[in-house]
Amino acid sequence: MMEKMSKTILGMVILETTMGPCRDEEIFELHYIVGLLPMTEKVMDTVEAVERSSLAATSNVISGAVSKR
Repeated sequence: MMEKMSKTILGMVILETTMGPCRDEEIFELHYIVGLLPMTEKVMDTVEAVERSSLAATSNVISGAVSKR
């Protein structure tokens, strides 16, 4: 998921920088977006870890319920 998001943001950066001269505000926005990538990656990694843990717990509950039948 993070790879897809990174590719999208990189595509936006490439598009913005190849469209001609940028204003200072646009350059600041691009630097801001690129600067957020490491933090976003950490958040997405945490979300994925929680998702895996949740799926494992759900699987254990379902397995226990099926084995009791």
